[in-house]
Amino acid sequence: MLHWNPYQPLYAPLLKVTPQQLQSGFNVSVTGLLAAVQAAHADLKATNGCVLVTGAGISLETDRSAQVAVGWDSAALAVAKAAQRKLVHILHKGLADDGIYVAEVTVKNLVAGTEYDPEGKSVLTPEAVAQQFWLLQQQREPGVWFVDDFEGNAPPPQRQAD
Repeated sequence: MLHWNPYQPLYAPLLKVTPQQLQSGFNVSVTGLLAAVQAAHADLKATNGCVLVTGAGISLETDRSAQVAVGWDSAALAVAKAAQRKLVHILHKGLADDGIYVAEVTVKNLVAGTEYDPEGKSVLTPEAVAQQFWLLQQQREPGVWFVDDFEGNAPPPQRQAD
């Protein structure tokens, strides 16, 4: 199994982000993921492995996620995570015939107990996120390439239309 979780933290208004900074975030979220999958492909294929990716709610194409990205000065991260999400979908389709399952857990809330939840107000526990990864890996539903509708201690992922 390959779990992809890195990101490039860059908090600045989008118009103050340099092209090099934007490219750096893209390299971590997208180019790095592709390179990791390419490097692990033979092993993943031989073991019917899986690639599980941590996504971010700010990658979603909704007014709310755009507002959050602007409000948190994290638009560059949102762009990188949106491209990562697209790559996950393409890999899900492209590697299925090799027996490799690819999916993303899109975290749409602050995770309790992390540096991003200094006041301890988040209801989304690390265990709830881990459970989503576990369920995706165990169920390996062909039509499920992401889960993003969970908060706190959540129910299992539901099948998403492609």
